[in-house]
Amino acid sequence: MECELLGQSYTLACPPGCEPMLRLAVQTVEDELTAIRDAGKIKTRERMAILAALNVAFRLAEQLVAPPPSPEELLEGQQTDRAMIDLMIQQIDAALPPANWPTDIPPPPPPPEPDVRSGPPADVPILTTPWMPPT
Repeated sequence: MECELLGQSYTLACPPGCEPMLRLAVQTVEDELTAIRDAGKIKTRERMAILAALNVAFRLAEQLVAPPPSPEELLEGQQTDRAMIDLMIQQIDAALPPANWPTDIPPPPPPPEPDVRSGPPADVPILTTPWMPPT
C-alpha cells in the first residue's frame, strides 16, 4: 500500500483486508507528525518520528490501563443512548405523514407537455432587434 507522511512517500506491506485499519494508523501518525512539526520546536524528521511514536504509544497505554467502566457508568451510557434513540424516533415520526393518512388517493396527473410547434407562449416577449449591452 502506498502512503505519504509529511510529504515523504512510503510503500507498506499489509495483510489482505487490513487496508482500512492501516490507513487509519497512517492518518494517526500523520496527524501526530503534523502537530509536532507545526509546534516548530523540533526540526529533524527522526526526532519528530520518535515523539509521534511515543505520543501514540502513550495514548494506547492509557487505554490499556484505564479501569473498565463501572456498572453505573454503563447503565448511564445505555440510558443516554436510549434517550437519543427516542429523540430520533420522535423526529422521524414528526417528518412522516400521520398513520391515518389516506393511501388510496391516486397521484396527480403529470402536467401537459408544451406544444413546441405553436411557438412561444403569448406572455413571452419576442425580441425583434438584437439586444445590445448599455455603453
